[in-house]
Amino acid sequence: MQEELDKKIEEVAKKEQAYAKRQAEIAEMKKAAAEKKIAEENEKKMQAAEAKRQKIAAINEKKRLAEVAAASALKAQKEKKAQLELERKEIIESRKKRKLEQKLAIEAEKQQKFKLEEERKEAAKANQLEKARIETERRRAVIEEAEYRKLLAETKKEQERNARRQEAEEKRIQAETAAAERKLQVEARELKQQQAAAERKAKTDARKRRETEKRNKIESLQIGKSKAENLTPNWLRPKDVAIPKICDWSHGLDGSIYGKINGDPRYENGETIQTSPVHGRVKGGTVVETESGSKYVA
Repeated sequence: MQEELDKKIEEVAKKEQAYAKRQAEIAEMKKAAAEKKIAEENEKKMQAAEAKRQKIAAINEKKRLAEVAAASALKAQKEKKAQLELERKEIIESRKKRKLEQKLAIEAEKQQKFKLEEERKEAAKANQLEKARIETERRRAVIEEAEYRKLLAETKKEQERNARRQEAEEKRIQAETAAAERKLQVEARELKQQQAAAERKAKTDARKRRETEKRNKIESLQIGKSKAENLTPNWLRPKDVAIPKICDWSHGLDGSIYGKINGDPRYENGETIQTSPVHGRVKGGTVVETESGSKYVA
């Protein structure tokens, strides 16, 4: 757009130079016409002087002829009269010719003035049209520039709106993906915990059977009560706490906690586990609840 404006400004400058050149030519033409007029006036003066000189010469010639006539015969007088008549006719013809030349010169001057005036009017009209065209182009350029800036602003706003929508959509997709991943992780952990619990239950049942057999054997051998109590398994002893406790715990990235479990019949004491994400902030000595509904003492 700037290059187009520069080109238009250059074209306007060229047209202004052409107009100035045309004005200079008109001034030169006017000057030539004035000089021609002066030359014509000088020519007229010279012609008048020549006529006057001729008139004086004619008078002198007349005097001379008059002096000669005094001594000449009638024939000479007739010839003199004929000569004078001829000269008179020539003078008349010369005057008519000069008047005609003057008339033609005046007419030519009028035509030249009319032509110069017409050229001046045409130049003025062309100048006005050129100025109007330049002003129209300037206004059009201003309007086009304003429309271009408006289009740029609207395009920028639309891009920003699209970017915000795209960002919101990406955040929504990320949130849904993260939620789905957390759900899958929770389900995987629960499934793993269920499998581990089933394995631990099987191990516990086998241990219980072994311990029961061992206890029955001890009772049959009538071992003392204190020794029998020492041999009683942990799962038969009364629990000190109702809620399992997690020791040496730490936060997971998904909101779960890692730690060693104690007091949970599903796990062996000291076994490291990972819970599902917990509700709220975890503090030492408080009871926390996981998304799956389990409770632990941190």
